[in-house]
Amino acid sequence: MGTPLRPREPIRIEGDDQLVGERGVATTEVEGREVFVIEGWELLAMRSPAIEIVETTRPLIVRRCNIIGNRAQPGIVLREVEEVVIENCMIAQVSEGVAVMDAERVGIHHCRILDVQGNGVHIARSRAASVSELRVENCQQRGIYLRNVRQIALRNCTLRRNQEGVVLWDAGETSVTRCHIEECEFDGLFVTSSSTILIAENRVVRSEGFGIRTWVSDRLRIVGNAIRGHRMAGLYLKHCRLASVRSNRIEECGVALWLDTVWRSEIYNNYFACHTNCRIDGRCGFIVWATPRIPGRNIVGGSYLGGNYWSDYTGQDRDNDGIGEDPYVIDHINVDELPLVAPTLKEEAGKEP
Repeated sequence: MGTPLRPREPIRIEGDDQLVGERGVATTEVEGREVFVIEGWELLAMRSPAIEIVETTRPLIVRRCNIIGNRAQPGIVLREVEEVVIENCMIAQVSEGVAVMDAERVGIHHCRILDVQGNGVHIARSRAASVSELRVENCQQRGIYLRNVRQIALRNCTLRRNQEGVVLWDAGETSVTRCHIEECEFDGLFVTSSSTILIAENRVVRSEGFGIRTWVSDRLRIVGNAIRGHRMAGLYLKHCRLASVRSNRIEECGVALWLDTVWRSEIYNNYFACHTNCRIDGRCGFIVWATPRIPGRNIVGGSYLGGNYWSDYTGQDRDNDGIGEDPYVIDHINVDELPLVAPTLKEEAGKEP
């Protein structure tokens, strides 16, 4: 067993000078550098944040702290800081789990954030941050909220029963990968006013709104996600351009793919199996619905890449190559010329059962 946590009053540090000699702050050496450490405390966030760090530039680690509040104050606040890492902390019943503003090179890892009045993690006006291995549950607003940020990497997080799972607003060069997002009141993942975003290998299931919803954004890469069980739509793109939507599985949603004014994008090698597989509003054009027919394993296990798998496709695959001879017509402009057909199992003649 580890060292028991020790109760103490909230910690507030303003400036590097207050790190030195501050009660509750230790030092260690990492690769020849002095690093300050806040570790092993049990803190209350009642009348002020449990931990508040302002205007520091020296390396600091906050780890193995438990924070509980009365839903009126944030758990941890970082403002105008550089090189701060938060790891292995538990934060519950606060107004906001971790709030980061005007910061650079911040990391938040291996934390559990529960029962929050507002956002689980809120990062604003910041750059070069990494967020990983978080478990964020029962937030009244967003599980993770990134606004006006650049170069943020969010990966391997679990978000359950939040109003919204992950929200990116005015984000750039940011990625959301290998996260599990489920049971949101509104959207699993919402992206707006953003550019150069990677959304890959996430599992987004069961919400009352959309699985992944994007507005007024460009250069989106939405690749390899499993999206299932959303009342409105699995994937919704509105006023977007230069999007790449590939190798996603979208099932059991009201609409699989919903496009509204989408231009100059590519959508291929996806699996669509919903009540309505594609809905188009507004003017959508210059969309590539299929690659040239080339060898390669496709999303339904066939031997050739081409277009997409559509569960309501009624065309024929006469040469049994896994690509339908008849196009899948979405509207008079948008047509998948190489729709994928799932392989069928055929018993060999004379084979014993």
